[in-house]
Formats: sequence, C-alpha cells, structure tokens
Amino acid sequence: MALTLAQLTTETRAILNEATAAFYSTAQIEQWLQHGARDIALKTRCFESSATITVVGSTLSYAEPTGTIAVLSVFNAATGIALTKISPNKMGHIVDTATAAIPLYFFHFNELIYLTPLASAGSTLTVLYAQTTEAVTDIPDQFRWMLIDYAVSRAMLRN
Repeated sequence: MALTLAQLTTETRAILNEATAAFYSTAQIEQWLQHGARDIALKTRCFESSATITVVGSTLSYAEPTGTIAVLSVFNAATGIALTKISPNKMGHIVDTATAAIPLYFFHFNELIYLTPLASAGSTLTVLYAQTTEAVTDIPDQFRWMLIDYAVSRAMLRN
C-alpha cells in the first residue's frame, strides 16, 4: 500500500501517542518526512529519472539534469548504443579511430557530464540518473515506512 503524506503523518502521530497537534505541529512532522525522503533518495538512489542532452559539435561538457545524485547510464537516443562510463583520469588517453567522431565515453564530474571523443555533429543522448527529492510520493513504496521512523526519531530529538 502506497502511503500518502497525510497517512505518513497519521502513522507518525500514532507512534508519538499524539492524535492531534499538541507538542508536534503537522508542519514539523511533514517537514521531517520530507527531509527523510531526501535522505533516503540520497542514500539508496531509489528515485530515478531520465533526461535528454542535445549534443553540439566540438562541445566537451554538458550540464547535468537538475537534482542529479549520480549518472547511471548515457546512451544514444537514435541508435540505442550506450556510452562507456570512464574515470576522469582517462580523458585524453583514449584513442578513437572512427572517421566520424561520435561520443563513445562519458564521465560525470562537478555537476557536468563530459563526452569523449568530441562530436563532429549534433545528436541526442538520453541520460538515466538518480536524483534527489523531498516529495514522499516519489519514494518507492518499500522505503516509505522508513520515513515514519525518520520523523519519529527527529521528534524524539526535539523532545
């Protein structure tokens, strides 16, 4: 059963033995649940999404999608061929013998996605990535119960 923010708040109140707002306001509990959602998303990388990058000829780096924690995969949208993930220290040490330069490798560093070799023409790449969120409904069902524990622990710290 997918728990909503209201249900998570009610379950948190039940554990705190406070059916209505007395010591803990609903806004506080909801804020703790949202912080818990961010914490779970950061640690488990359970909230995944996709975005496209329009590749421009002779451009080395592109901005990561908003909220990216980690880039999981990059592939050519037209051909479906995945780019190989490399370490930043490999940049400039990979020889490409193809006559038409198309990106074959990528790495994610400092909020940018780097492609090598440099593209000689435009294309479109799809980026699969894990991202952060504070929306409890973005967290998969199997992790939502953990939000209650997170909110209760924050309430006990306040107490």
